[in-house]
Amino acid sequence: MASQASFRSRLWQGFKGIWRYYRGWKWLILIGMSIMLVMSTYLVFIAKTTNVAMLQDALKTVTTIYDKNDQEAGTLSAQKGTYINLDQMSTTIREAVVATEDKRFYQHNGFDAQGIGRALVRFVINRNTSGGGGSTLTQQLVKNA
Repeated sequence: MASQASFRSRLWQGFKGIWRYYRGWKWLILIGMSIMLVMSTYLVFIAKTTNVAMLQDALKTVTTIYDKNDQEAGTLSAQKGTYINLDQMSTTIREAVVATEDKRFYQHNGFDAQGIGRALVRFVINRNTSGGGGSTLTQQLVKNA
């Protein structure tokens, strides 16, 4: 009987020690998750309230440069191409871009957790920073706009 009480006492002391050790970690995890929740809420709010028309207008803006004789010497723009509407683009080109840049484009809502996880695992395991990023077409638009 005494050995059973001693065993329980040691077990209880061990449990209390583990509880004290992890109690601090629990608070850190809770604080970290709370910060992530606030940041995620803020980013969703920004994404939902962003005026896409203003982004499109900014892409259309062109600066014309003239020489000393008032002849057009060239143009500068914020983008490396010409803005066109989606209906002006060939369906084949559209499908090719989606197939090469974001295969799961129609399966997520602009945030591909699976792709980001895959890129993170590749980075951690192989230190591979060159290929297979986790960004979606939507995230690339936001980054480049």
